Amino acid sequence: MPYIDGKRPYGDRAYFQIDMAELLGEPRQFVAARNLIEDAEKDARLERLHYETLAVLRVFLMHAERTSPA
Repeated sequence: MPYIDGKRPYGDRAYFQIDMAELLGEPRQFVAARNLIEDAEKDARLERLHYETLAVLRVFLMHAERTSPA
């Protein structure tokens, strides 16, 4: 049965913006030793998208109906 991990919905990292960027084809830039290059604008955009997606998920779960596999 499909599920969403409430703690890490986009992947296994603690910093969800890194996972979201990777899933959207915009991977974050790192320098040596996996040090993240800061990008405040991208972080703000991804955080906004995260909360917009949360609202959409709530509406979907309120109105979705389970169906049996064909």
